[in-house]
Amino acid sequence: MNLIQALYCNQYYELKPKGKAYAARQNGTVLTALALLLYFFGVIFLLVTIFPEVSDWFGDGLKKTFGRQQGRMAGRLIAAAAFFALFGLVKLIWDRPVYYNRTIEAFEALPDDRQKEVSKKGLRFFMVSLAVFIPALVLFFLFGT
Repeated sequence: MNLIQALYCNQYYELKPKGKAYAARQNGTVLTALALLLYFFGVIFLLVTIFPEVSDWFGDGLKKTFGRQQGRMAGRLIAAAAFFALFGLVKLIWDRPVYYNRTIEAFEALPDDRQKEVSKKGLRFFMVSLAVFIPALVLFFLFGT
């Protein structure tokens, strides 16, 4: 199973014993979109910190788009637009009922110890997205231009 399938399986593995298996698909979609968003912005923050030209290019683009109003609201709009774009992409690719059901059927066919490994793999995928984003954000604020 790939990392995104493992994240869906993690949600199913965690929620099924609580009687909330129906929520696993929705949670998997949201967490996948959020993880991809964190990876995306983590890479952008690292690029902006390491290469000042990228910062200038982004700054010029923001000025052209938002004019003088390029503060907090512009950041929120960009983050929201990126999240909804990724969310839509995840819904189109991984959240289709046929694909999700095949993934869960394959997951349930695994032995219990292998299910636990796949679940941990999905959780690690999400945690690593935080581990990429947070240091990149700190470096951006410390050393970014």
